[in-house]
Amino acid sequence: MTEAKKLSVRFSALTASQAFANIKMEATNMIMKQKRIREKLSPKPIPLSWFVRTGLIATGLARITFYFEVILLNHSIQIHVR
Repeated sequence: MTEAKKLSVRFSALTASQAFANIKMEATNMIMKQKRIREKLSPKPIPLSWFVRTGLIATGLARITFYFEVILLNHSIQIHVR
């Protein structure tokens, strides 16, 4: 059974690349935490999809909102900007 969870995460970063790194690290931490919980409770698969909505301050002057769909496939994370 595929589970998708929606969460709101905010990052303040100087550059977009730093924000991407923060999002990837946060998604990895969440997935590993979920994996540990699931290993303790039952052998069900890890959620395949994580939806991350993040508010990014790119320049300090303008606030830009990106929507990221973080997909876990074969233990690799792909981040798609919609």
